[in-house]
Amino acid sequence: MTRWKLAAASGALALAAGCGGSSGATLTGHTPAVSGSEDPDGQVITSVTEQGAGPKAASPSPLPSPTASRKPQPRDLSGGVTTPPQNKYEEAADQAVARGMTVWVEADLRKQWQAGPAAFEAAIAKIKGIAQRKGVAGVKIADELGYNDGMDSPAQIKAFLADSARALRKAVPDTQIMVDFYVPTLGCQPGSVHPKAVSCAEAANWKYPQISLGNVDYYLAGGNIDVLNLSTAIQTDDVYRAWGTTRAITQRAAWTEVSARRWAYYVTIFARRGLAHPGAFDGDRARAEDLGSVFIDIPKSFGVGATDVWTWRQAYKNDTYRLMDPGMKSNPLWDALLARRKAGDRLMTHFTPSSVERSVPEDLSVLSTVFTDVLIAAGTG
Repeated sequence: MTRWKLAAASGALALAAGCGGSSGATLTGHTPAVSGSEDPDGQVITSVTEQGAGPKAASPSPLPSPTASRKPQPRDLSGGVTTPPQNKYEEAADQAVARGMTVWVEADLRKQWQAGPAAFEAAIAKIKGIAQRKGVAGVKIADELGYNDGMDSPAQIKAFLADSARALRKAVPDTQIMVDFYVPTLGCQPGSVHPKAVSCAEAANWKYPQISLGNVDYYLAGGNIDVLNLSTAIQTDDVYRAWGTTRAITQRAAWTEVSARRWAYYVTIFARRGLAHPGAFDGDRARAEDLGSVFIDIPKSFGVGATDVWTWRQAYKNDTYRLMDPGMKSNPLWDALLARRKAGDRLMTHFTPSSVERSVPEDLSVLSTVFTDVLIAAGTG
């Protein structure tokens, strides 16, 4: 049996056991944030209504404390291929590097891996063309891995990470491998004894055992990830108000937990949050500063390497989401991001040459005034 068939079988067994399929967790839609101000990640997880296999799968044996860092040396960005670009994605990468930005390749290898070896190998070949270019630091291989994407068991996720790391390190030996993880339990205020926080964590481990804190420990220690792009699953103000707390307090609790688990011994950690909005940003300066404080300043105070702010411009939910207002007009959110860049923050966003406000050169020129790093689509589908 090939490793692709084995991984698929693992996922099927997990679903049959109740891990990642129909669960006893009660899920409700997010209470909308201030209109247009941000796009909250995921669903609100409120309670567990029955017991089952989820909590057991979410609690592997504790990982031994690391004795030494396993983080690799970053790629030498002054090297790499400088031949003429072969497509619009390589051209966009070169344009971004010319504007002083560090480029990361954004590819959904998960989808191609699930499709089988032929699709996976074709995607690796396409990614190589961009990843080997001058100024490209690494490749993001999955978005919110394990979260509603069909990757429903730890065995399946470990197999995907191992296959991807092996293939990419062979294709581009010094590239860094980045993975997005959205970890629901971190949004449940780790350490809190409030009944709603406890129920939230129990429900998260029921519904998503494959991305429990204990399982993420193992993924990061496995040597197949260089950069963790982490969403702490912070929910809306209204959720935490009902708990008698705030998003800022919960964010600090989440990063305290990350620090206690010593993930930074294994990988470089970036924070991640979606702050793009449809239409014009309708929050005021105070709202923009609150977003910057919770999602950039607090993670920075815990030593994160950068903050990924989704997204420059992208079609989403039957609309176009942006960080600026239409026509590349500034707004309080953009001003808050610009102030942090001027203060020395390392900020990253997402860009595809298929979705621009004016043109690739003009968009990247404005984008580079705020962002030091940019994830550029690989065109892998």
